[in-house]
Formats: sequence, structure tokens, C-alpha cells
Amino acid sequence: MNLAPLRETLRDLFADLRTVTEPPEPIAVMASWRDLGFFTRCIRPMWPWVAAGLVLTLLLSGIRALLPLTSKIFFDYILLGLDPAEVGIFSAWYLQPLISLIEPAFSSVISLVILIIIAGGITAVLELAQSFLTMRFNQEVTYRLQTALFTHVLRFPVSYFKNTQVGYLESRLFGDVGALPGLISQLISLITTTFFLFFSLSIVLAISIPLTLIAVSVIPVLLLINWFFTTRLRSLTYTTMESSSHLSGDIQEVLSGIEVVKVHAAEDREMDRITDRLRRLIRLSIRGMVISSTAGYLSRAVRAIPTFLIMILGANEILAGRLTIGDYVAFTTYVAMMTGSLSALLFAPLNLQGILVPLGRMLELFHTLPEYGKGEAATGGSRPDRVRGEIAFRDVSFAYRKEEPVLSHINLTVKPGEAVAIAGPSGTGKTTLVNLVLRFYLPDTGSVLLDGTDTRTLDPRWLRSQISVVSQDIFLWNSSVEENIRYGRITATSGEVEQAARRAGIHDEILTLPKGYDTVIGERGATLSVGQRQRISIARAFLRDAPILILDEFTSALDAETERTVRASLRDLRKGKTTLVVSHHPQVLADADRVILLEKGRITADGPYRDLAGKGPILGPSPERGE
Repeated sequence: MNLAPLRETLRDLFADLRTVTEPPEPIAVMASWRDLGFFTRCIRPMWPWVAAGLVLTLLLSGIRALLPLTSKIFFDYILLGLDPAEVGIFSAWYLQPLISLIEPAFSSVISLVILIIIAGGITAVLELAQSFLTMRFNQEVTYRLQTALFTHVLRFPVSYFKNTQVGYLESRLFGDVGALPGLISQLISLITTTFFLFFSLSIVLAISIPLTLIAVSVIPVLLLINWFFTTRLRSLTYTTMESSSHLSGDIQEVLSGIEVVKVHAAEDREMDRITDRLRRLIRLSIRGMVISSTAGYLSRAVRAIPTFLIMILGANEILAGRLTIGDYVAFTTYVAMMTGSLSALLFAPLNLQGILVPLGRMLELFHTLPEYGKGEAATGGSRPDRVRGEIAFRDVSFAYRKEEPVLSHINLTVKPGEAVAIAGPSGTGKTTLVNLVLRFYLPDTGSVLLDGTDTRTLDPRWLRSQISVVSQDIFLWNSSVEENIRYGRITATSGEVEQAARRAGIHDEILTLPKGYDTVIGERGATLSVGQRQRISIARAFLRDAPILILDEFTSALDAETERTVRASLRDLRKGKTTLVVSHHPQVLADADRVILLEKGRITADGPYRDLAGKGPILGPSPERGE
């Protein structure tokens, strides 16, 4: 008999149980109650809904607190015929108005049943109204928060997205947002509980002060249990949510790269990686359940002690004539209800850990500085009226990691309307150079200038609107061909879209698609060939028609004939535009006015291609210009 699985299960169980006593690990982000004020901007416009909800909560709490008194009415006044104004709780002065209101119910069982039905009907209506308000409120708050967070994240610099998994970020964007409505629901529940406890406490004090003191004597012990388990659950909740986000990132990465996975027959390897993360996530979830369950069992055990004492002492009070049977039944009912409510109130910090942690993660995103402001009044920099197109690098150095410089002391000026090609070995910083022009990154030292103005001082959105880009990294949307081309200039007409496609040499092929320009091309243009995707991205740049043009290995997926067609069109498009071309193709380099040779992050040659041709393996023999 194989006992290995049983031994492994027992070992995991004991490891999970040890989690209860292990000191908590510090966490990176955690929303404090003071931080919650940040989220009021999503709630403030809905204050009438909040006020209405509080009124309903007050009414419901009052009605629920009075319902247990029906047991006293039944035993003392209907069965035993006692006088409501003289015996028991109703002799309290602050309950005298209630006597006159419900006195008809004291006469018979039928009257009492009618009163209970009326109270139940009112409660049902109020609960329905409260549920509608809560649902509508939660939806509106979720919408406002998702919109605000997504808008904020879209303004992050490109470097943030380069260093963050898409799936991980998506999980944080949409998985954590539900925490705020959850917090609001919890707060409404706590307010309801507080009102109920206040009303109930005023009643049980009127019944018996000694028994009430016994009932609340466990509060210090419950607070101690709450303090002990809260920090542990908070740390574990954060670790669990981070693990879940990383799992989402890995799954998204595997699915996005499914062709690479299949080419390398790596399905089993990737499945093992995902299942390892999933197993860790399950273990973390189990440990969280162990901590919560242990806290719950301990609190129930502690709450049982005063219950037994009340049973014993309450019986003595009845025998001594200080309590009626109705008082005792009502009191024990109240204690049972109050004990659960009191536990929910005291353990709220423990239960809120699953909410405060994602709120802290959202705050971390909100506190990440974007690269520009929000709205028309906060453009994040200046917007010159006119662009001549002069680009200058002044002693620019840059490194993704400090110990590995990519560009070193680059000095380069590209005149308005000039076409400059950038050549060099792979990894020498060619694409980095054009990314600095786009302000995807900022130089570590030196400055990049546009018409003499440091690009750091320009609004990055305005700056990029002055640049058309055709990159080797092609991205197309899961929409129609026309919509993908029009993304370069959203106001363009269908005729202008078609003209851009003609100039890119893709028009005839588009017409062969099932619905022509209306054909949906799938995620990242999956239904098109690589060459077709490249030419659609070129058509998008034609349509944009910006004063600065960046071509980053734009011919990498084109056959020789299509490349000649596109190069001829680009020579047309380039007229009057400042152009930066990243390429290693001799024909493309020959089309430029100048060629810059980058080696190990430095400019080692600068001049017309015909003067540089044949200098090293990167620059081959000079072809005929325009070939």
C-alpha cells in the first residue's frame, strides 16, 4: 500500500497549521484607514445615495432590534396577562412611547401575529430598497474607479509597460477594483451592526444590567484574538493576491506565445510552470482559510462562555422574581443576536484584510507618476505652434541598467527634411536612439532637442503626434483593415485610407480579402501574412503624414519586389519630412542622405552611404541609388 500521498498530505497540513503561529511577513503595500480618503473622489458625487442608504440602515436596525420583544409580549402579556406599564422592560421610561404604539398587539395572539406580519412587510420593502441602492451604488463606484485607474495607467511611461507583464497588470487593473464596492458593502454592514447593537444594548440593559455585563465581558478577549490573527492574514492575503496576479501574467504570456510554445514542443514544460504557480496559489489559499477558521473557532468558543453563565444566572433571577419568563426569553434571544453582531464588529479588521490589501495595490498604481497630466489643462508640457523638424542629440548617454550603457555621448544633428539612416550591429542602440526621440525614455545625461527645445519640456502626446512610425514590431487591432489603417489619423475618410493603402502597396491585396477593407483581421492581424501586416502598418504611417518619420527596420518582412514599391512610395512621403531610418539593408541605407554607423553605443562613422560602403561587415558595397 502506497502511503506516500497520505504522508505528503499530513506534512502539508501541519505546515499550514504552523502558519497560525508564524510571525507575519512585512508587505509592500497596504491601505490604511487614512488612505481611504483618496477613494472618496469616486464616492463624493453619489452622496444622496449614501444618505438614503444610511436612513434605510437606521430604520432597518431599529425594526430588527424590536422584533425579539414579540417573544416577551407573547409570554408575559398574552399568556400570563401581566401589565405592560408596570412589569419588566416596558416599565422603562424611554420605551413608554412604544407601548402606546403597539399596545393593541398585547391583547391576543392574532393581534401579535398581525403586528409581526406588518413589521415583516415593512422590513422586506426597506431591505429591497436598500439592496437596490447598494447594487446601483456599487456599480457606479466600480465604473468610476475602473475608468480613473485605467486612464491613469494609460499615462504611464513606456518603460513601465516594458518591465511589467501584461497579464499581471490586467489582473491588478480589473481584479482589485472590486475591493472598493466590497469595502463599501462591509462598511454599510458595520453601520447596520453598530445601530443594531446600540438599540439592542439599550433594551438588554433595561432587562438586566448584571446579565448584560456578563454578555459583554468577552470583548477584550475577542479583541486580542482579532489583533493576533489580523496581521497574519493581512500578510498572507497580499502574498496570495500577488501570486494570483503573476499566475495571470504567466497564463497570458503562454497564450500569446502559443506558436513559440508549439514550435519548441514545450507544452509540458509550460504546463509544469503554470501548475507549480497554481499549486502555490492553492496552498496560500488553504493557509488563509486555516487562519480565518482558527480565528472563528476561537471566537465562538469564547462567546459560548457567557452564554452558559447567562443560562444559569438567568434562571436564578427568574426564581428570585427579578426577571419574568418573557424577559429571560427576550434577553437570551438578544444575546444570541448581539453576540454574532458583536463578533462581526470586532472581527471587521480581520475580515477587511482581503479588501484593504487590493486597495493598497490600487493606491500603488495611482501613486505611480505618469509621464504627463490629465485633461486639456494638464498637458504635461509645451506645444509649439510650428514644427520645422530639426532633431539634435547633445552628449546623450542612456542605459537600461546602470552597469550596461547602451548609448554613450551621442552628438548628432538631423536637419529639417533630411533623411538619416542609422546602421550598426544588433544591440548597439539603434532602436533606443529613435525611442529617445519619441520620449519613450529620457536620456541619463545630455538632451534630445526638437527645433532647439528639449523634448523633456514638450507634451509627450503632442510630440508623438508630430511623428509617424513604422516599426519592425507590428501591432494590429482585432478590427477591420480600414479601422487599423485609420488608427494613424482617426478623422481620415475612406478615400484617404484607400490612398494610403495604395502608396503602401497593399490596396490590391486588401480587395482580395473576404470583405475587402471591412475584413476583421483577428488579434494582432493573425489572419494576415507578416508582409501584409507590415504594409498595413506602413499605410497607417502614410495616413498620419506627420512632419517627422521614423522607419525602424520597416522592410524586414517584405519581399524584394514589394520592398522596391514601398521604398519608392517612402521616397515620395519623405519629401519635406525629417526622417530617421533604422536598417541594415544596403538599398535602404543608400536612399538616405546620410548614414550614421553605431558601434558599441557610439557613433563611429557619419556620411553619405557611397563614402562609407564597404567599411566593415555592416556596410556592404554601394548599390545603385533608388534601385
